[in-house]
Amino acid sequence: MRIGLIICGWILVGVGIVGLVTPIMPGFVFLLMALWCFARSSPRFENWMLEHPRFGESLQAWRREKSMTRKHKVYAIGAIALSIVLSSFSTAPIWIKLVCDAIGLGVAIYLFTRPTRLPKGKCPLRPDNTSDEILRT
Repeated sequence: MRIGLIICGWILVGVGIVGLVTPIMPGFVFLLMALWCFARSSPRFENWMLEHPRFGESLQAWRREKSMTRKHKVYAIGAIALSIVLSSFSTAPIWIKLVCDAIGLGVAIYLFTRPTRLPKGKCPLRPDNTSDEILRT
């Protein structure tokens, strides 16, 4: 089980990195899934992800506060919207398109309702923040 989670985690890290550099799919979701795999299989790899200079801070904020920066929200929801539009051109049966679009819409709504935080800042809805850090969504 442990080895399987480590392998799955590294596959998800690879897909997540591809998602970070391509506009077609959001990579953060895959990095979150990789973090989940590593949290259950390898404290060393989990720590590597949480301390990573590129995406570690975002993963820590998500784990701690379930919050995202506005930039990340716009990017993720935009990628979901683009995939919904592009799915209308696919040759898949209509019921498959509708199910995929409903899932995408549900994820977009979930992300939209998460707290928005300032970059390198705390969640604006936490009481220990000063008023100049507050961002309204």
